Amino acid sequence: MLNRIFKNKKKNQLHSMPEGIRCDDTPSVEPQEKDSEEARKLIYQVMDFAKDGMGIVSGSATDAHTTVWLSKKACVQFGLSYDDERPLLDLIALFNSADREKFKQLLKNSVVGDQHGYMHDCLIETGKGYKRGFNVSLNNLGSMTLVSFEDVNENLEKEKDYETVLTRFNLSREMLNDGLWDLDIINGNAMNPDNVFWWSEQFRKLLGFETVEEFPDVMDSWASRLHPEDKQLALDAFGKHLGDRTGQTDFDIEYRLMLRNGKYRWFRARGQTKRKADGTPLRAVGALIDIQALKDRQVYEAQQQVYRQDSVEITKGIGELVSENSNIASQIKLISLNASIEAARAGVQGRGFSVIASEIRALAERTAEITGQISRLQVRMNNIQK
Repeated sequence: MLNRIFKNKKKNQLHSMPEGIRCDDTPSVEPQEKDSEEARKLIYQVMDFAKDGMGIVSGSATDAHTTVWLSKKACVQFGLSYDDERPLLDLIALFNSADREKFKQLLKNSVVGDQHGYMHDCLIETGKGYKRGFNVSLNNLGSMTLVSFEDVNENLEKEKDYETVLTRFNLSREMLNDGLWDLDIINGNAMNPDNVFWWSEQFRKLLGFETVEEFPDVMDSWASRLHPEDKQLALDAFGKHLGDRTGQTDFDIEYRLMLRNGKYRWFRARGQTKRKADGTPLRAVGALIDIQALKDRQVYEAQQQVYRQDSVEITKGIGELVSENSNIASQIKLISLNASIEAARAGVQGRGFSVIASEIRALAERTAEITGQISRLQVRMNNIQK
């Protein structure tokens, strides 16, 4: 398919010739063929060293019978034998039934003006009925459409693992008691050192302790284990809750506590206070809930968001470079044709050919520069993957 895109046709050459120049009078155009071959090789290399599988749709992206070319990596990803050409219909058929229409709509959007489109967490057939998760990005390059397939199956598996952990966490909360605590406030003085704390057995277990001797029923057993960055916030929040005689200040915060093994873990603490009619606090009760799994998930999702944004930008950059290289290839063909015509007019001297050859060299240098840019993009992709 790519060979046909870059193939030189005599019919097109005749339309580009000035009036009076015959086709059979035109000498052989060896530089044109050579430069076109170099352009083809460059695009093949771009596809081959890309981290993700890639494909090019040649022609209308809305015609299921139009031609699509898949890179070797894409064929490996999908468990296909490598074939230079195949109908777009075959590629669409690989998508899970629930994602098939989404992909077709993505192709349709590219035709009507949305040059860039994305599909996240879609399933694609990879042989023997096994499906893997992919993120699909699409870039419309005018005469062709570039499609990139990022294998995110490992990420999806991790998300499933986190869902399992979260489900277990929620079930455990329903089956087991939260870490309950109780505070008996003497004479309405929340700061009275004689106030009696009670930490439930489950509260102690959440922090890795078993007995009252290991974790005494005093405020300092809890306060001394607060993370340095969270300690003042937690103490202030607890003090404001107890001190607000209107009862409108809630005690519901998140903080880290040091476990018996010296590691910190995230918890959510809630509390309510029983008061006299004038608002004087009498007794405060509350619960401690382990939310480490939720915090881990939040961190994971934030990292994945950054990763996906970087991947989209890199894929877009590759698409733009491929498009620019295609334009350069077209210019090389035109300059080569002009060089042949000039040489024919000049006869054996070929006086004008040196100028044209200089232009060809300049374009070749630009092509090399683009190749370098693509290599740097590949390095970025590899770093992100790590």
